[in-house]
Order: sequence, then C-alpha cells, then structure tokens
Amino acid sequence: MKNPKKYDFLFITPGFAPSKYRTQSFIDSLNKNYQYRLLNITKHNFPHANELNTFFRLASNKKSPLLRIFKEILVGIEISFRIQFIKFQRVYISLPPFISFLLIGFILTLQKKKLIVDMRDDYPEAFFQSGLLKKNGIIGKIVQTLTNFILKNSEIITVSNGIKNKLENQYRGKKITLFRNGFGENFFPNTKKFEEFTVVHHGTLGRFQDVELLIKISDYIQNHTDQIRFLIIGDGLKENLLIDSKLKNLEFVGKKSFKEIPEILAKCHLGLGLLTDDEIGKTAIPTKVYEYIGSGIPSIVSPIGEMSDFVIDNSLGFGFQNNEKEIGDKIIELSKNKDQYLNAVDNVIIKRKDFSRSANGKNIQELF
Repeated sequence: MKNPKKYDFLFITPGFAPSKYRTQSFIDSLNKNYQYRLLNITKHNFPHANELNTFFRLASNKKSPLLRIFKEILVGIEISFRIQFIKFQRVYISLPPFISFLLIGFILTLQKKKLIVDMRDDYPEAFFQSGLLKKNGIIGKIVQTLTNFILKNSEIITVSNGIKNKLENQYRGKKITLFRNGFGENFFPNTKKFEEFTVVHHGTLGRFQDVELLIKISDYIQNHTDQIRFLIIGDGLKENLLIDSKLKNLEFVGKKSFKEIPEILAKCHLGLGLLTDDEIGKTAIPTKVYEYIGSGIPSIVSPIGEMSDFVIDNSLGFGFQNNEKEIGDKIIELSKNKDQYLNAVDNVIIKRKDFSRSANGKNIQELF
C-alpha cells in the first residue's frame, strides 16, 4: 500500500464566513510554495484549495448556545479522529469555534504536533463574559487549564493588540504575532451613493454587538432629523431587537450574500461598529471595520478601546464611548457638513491600500 502524502500544513477552517476570507488569504499566499490539506467545517467552498469537508457542521449563530456547543463538540470529535489519518508537519487552527479548538488542540498537543493557533477573539474570556461559563466554577477552571496547556505549547497569532498584550502578560517570554485582518479585493469605493444619507451596520448581531445602542442612536436621530436612515445587514441572537424597534428611519434587511455586500456598502455614507463596553469590546476590531475601509466610507465606532484607537490613529473615522447622543450628534453633523464628510472620505481613500488582504498577504510567508 502506498504511503499517504505528507503535507506541510493542515488547515482547519474557522467556523464562520467572515473568517473564511482570512484563512483564504493564508492559503493563496502559501499555495505556490507549500503542500497543504484543508479540513473545511463551513458550508463555504475555498477556491483552489485541497479541500476535505467534514460530515458535521457548526450551528448558525441564531441557534441556542447549547445547540452550538453540542455541534462544536461533534465537529471537534470528528476532526480529532480524522487527523489521525493525515500526515502533516504543522496544523493551523482558529478560534472560534472554541469548544472544537479545545478538543482538537488537546489531542494535537498530547501528540506533540506543531500547532499554530489563530486567536481571533479572547477565549475563554468570551464564554465567561457571555455567561455561558462561570470563571470560578469547576468547568470554567477546567476550560482555563486546557486552554493554557494548548497555548503554552503552540505558536500563536492574533488579530488585535489587546489580545496580543494580554497573551504576552499571561505567557511570559512567548512570542505572540500580531496579524490584523483586512478587506477583500471585492470591496471598492463608489462615489454614487444612496440619495438619502445612509449609515450602515453589517455583520453578526450577537452577544458582543451593542444592538441596543444602535437602536438608541437611531431613535435619537429620528427625533432630530428625517434626513438620515440606518441600513442594518446581518443576523444573530439580537436581530429581534431590531425587528421589534418599529423605528421609521431603521431598515433591517437581514443577512445578505457576501457577493452582495460590497456593492451595498459602497453606496452608504458611514459605517457603524458598535461593541459592548466590556473587556471583549475594548480589545476587538471586527472585520466589518476593514470592509468599511475597503468601501471607502468612514467608520463610527465604540467603545473607546483598540478599535477606536485604530480608527482614529489612522484617520479612518471617529471613536466614542457608548453614548447615543455623542454618536448621534456626530452623524447629524457629518450629514449636514459636506466638506467635513468629504474630508473624512478622502482620508479613508488615502489609507485604504494599507489594509487590504493582498497587502497583508506579503507578510504571510514570514508569519509561517
């Protein structure tokens, strides 16, 4: 019997679509020089990838937390079994999905495999903040112990300085590599905008997205002007808050395909990035902010933290505390002051080339 081929890399894909494109950028850059196999746990195909689909898939973010955890367990068990029959030098795994990561990472670490962990969110802190686990409970302590065991024996890359700094303090002397997200080549600026001044928010409407603040901002502006509308794209656990709001200036269109989103964003005037005012929200930079950059529109973000620092320091928009009046007043000001708005747009256009995935791709081979 012929020996199975040995791959330079085994990629285990992230569980959700926006992160698929981060993984795709890694694959595209490594494609010419490395042999790899990809275990795909998403419903999305990876162009030009040596792909192997898993039987079990993750539950959508609209499902209950218990069902999502159960599906992550199934995916983790399946992959832990299947990787025993694939030869590879190094394996890349992303979290989330966190429970799948714990199962797969634990097996690989026991087997002394070379593991590259891409931490796109602060885990297990996200589980503690959302109330899924108690930090000082028995299960919480077991999860922290498993996470530490895996990460101490892994190479770690992450998307934000906040997570990087926290990991460096936690794992003294360990190199943590910062590799930010970026926008795909399908995003483009457009001078032809919607006739009405349009503020867009797109992406997952989950636990750490401040949908409540979004509704308050929309309500505040509705009481001051009828010349601004809010366009909300996405789905998730908090989408019912938007459906129930009944605000006349807020249009919730649900989830759109990734082929549709670039054209819609390019027609909008401003992009919103509103996270909850907690440790997770202060250390994250959602993919949507990069997609606003790619679309050539300024961002308005909250809370004050790494995301606002990134946006303000690079002249990509404006950052605020989670305060509907301050944010609402700024949106109204930009809608009325054409020169100020166009100056903000020009700043984004000048800087946008630095934040594309193709620009990031030049550094990927050094990363691996």
